[in-house]
Amino acid sequence: MKYIAIFLVVLGVVGLFILNPFDVMSKTSSPHQITVLEQVGDKCVGISESATATIVPIIEFQKLELISRKANVLLRCMNDHGFVENSAWLQYAKPIAQQDADKAKISYDEALENLRHSNMLIFSPNSGHLSFWVKSK
Repeated sequence: MKYIAIFLVVLGVVGLFILNPFDVMSKTSSPHQITVLEQVGDKCVGISESATATIVPIIEFQKLELISRKANVLLRCMNDHGFVENSAWLQYAKPIAQQDADKAKISYDEALENLRHSNMLIFSPNSGHLSFWVKSK
């Protein structure tokens, strides 16, 4: 009886692999092509993480300094690879930052900087918002 139960479980798992509907859909749909921006972005995020790996923040100021250093290394790396901050992104972000500042009761500049730090980590194309990075001319 015990062997029959094990056999049925193994048969069920094998059946899932054979009849997996997600696997069938992934074969029929076109795979996502990784863009140059995504490749460079992943590389630069890794560099920024490595550059700050030994820093252990203890007090709040040090935590903010760590975030700032990561962003600075990322920005410099992206610039070195030919990407700059999209000037149109800044115009797009200003009203959002103002709303965030009002909600969180923080300064507009802090809200804009928080938005900048979060958006500079988005490298994949997204129709929901304007891209932070553009290729420099």
